[in-house]
Amino acid sequence: MEPSEYLALGTLITVSASALALIIKQIESSKCTDVSCCGVKCKRDPTIKTLDATAPTPINTPRIIPPLTQTDNIGRPVVNP
Repeated sequence: MEPSEYLALGTLITVSASALALIIKQIESSKCTDVSCCGVKCKRDPTIKTLDATAPTPINTPRIIPPLTQTDNIGRPVVNP
């Protein structure tokens, strides 16, 4: 295969995957109870709440911050008495 064929194949795969992701996202956010796409049928309850990806996450989880250490001019840690 020529390098340009690899590029075209990669582009085709990327565009196809993106289109599929957009279709799935649109079906997920629809309010229909009966969904039918590409031979796949599904009955669902659109009243179920899903997590909103744009909602801010709560900041109540503790974070561990490593202690700061000083180093000498060679990069070895300095122990303070």
